[in-house]
Amino acid sequence: MCMLSVSIKIRNKITHFFILVFLLITSGCAANRQLAAVFFDGVPEYQTTSESNKVSGSNKNEKGSPEERRNVAAINRKKNANATVSIHKPFGERKCEKCHDRNKKSFLVVPKNELCFQCHKKERFFQKFVHGPVAPGTCLSCHYPHKSPNPYLLRYTDEKLCFQCHEPDEIRKIKDHKNRAGCLKCHDPHTQNNKFFLKPEIMKKFKAI
Repeated sequence: MCMLSVSIKIRNKITHFFILVFLLITSGCAANRQLAAVFFDGVPEYQTTSESNKVSGSNKNEKGSPEERRNVAAINRKKNANATVSIHKPFGERKCEKCHDRNKKSFLVVPKNELCFQCHKKERFFQKFVHGPVAPGTCLSCHYPHKSPNPYLLRYTDEKLCFQCHEPDEIRKIKDHKNRAGCLKCHDPHTQNNKFFLKPEIMKKFKAI
């Protein structure tokens, strides 16, 4: 009875395999990729010939009318504007298990507020004064976990990021902020040994005044 059950399972697997092969052979490229993605990770998205040509910029569109060439250029500019600038190393190397555990309810290897410190040395971020989001380990307040259109996996760039929490009008009332040089030029976003999070080289300038 046991051998019969095993035989049926093997036969079912073989049947499923041949059905998959048949569907892959008889389907178009787009359908093939969608079907393969069900069974395999890392299957690239299907791209039509026209889309591929627009991205590469090397096709008959280059020889087309000025309007066609302008349209292609506009599409490429839009793609570049949304391009990924920074990628989290484990994500880029497809080492998802560094952070994720599918057997846990949270899908994380450790609680979220401890996760980043599994790789990033905690002592680097905890000097005398610690920035609000860093102290409880809420790094994702400022950073994306996988990839970002900004450097350092930031959700926004410089001032726009800081103004998600800090009130712009209040910040600009401070006399030393009138030149609007950019927050990160003077302040450390994580931790420092002074309550204003001023970088050491900036502190030296203030002491010299």
